[in-house]
Amino acid sequence: MKNKNLLTAAEMEIMDILWHSDRPMASNEILNSGLIDGWSSGYLHNVLRSMLKKEAVRVNGMVQNNTQYARMFEPQLTKEEYAAKMAMSVGIEEKEIAHVAVAMAKETGSDDLIAALEKIIEKMK
Repeated sequence: MKNKNLLTAAEMEIMDILWHSDRPMASNEILNSGLIDGWSSGYLHNVLRSMLKKEAVRVNGMVQNNTQYARMFEPQLTKEEYAAKMAMSVGIEEKEIAHVAVAMAKETGSDDLIAALEKIIEKMK
């Protein structure tokens, strides 16, 4: 099942950069971050355009770069929200979500995670 809103590997590279940034970034900052190798600015702009269509990123302001202005990009969804979209895209139904959460907790083997989940559940009640 192909979901048009799931991100490609290149888009995920950009999302990782933006998720770890404490502020919106211009495309030249992304390109010069040292975290992506061998990308042309044209390729980066194509990837960002695709991400805008998928509503993975949004424009948050402009910055002047010499005589030109550049858009500032920030994530439109969190890493957790994207993970939830991925899970739902493979057909996870509402009644199965609790079982997925349990499977994820088992996968980590962390008692701290279980305690954190219990706190979140109590808060949501």
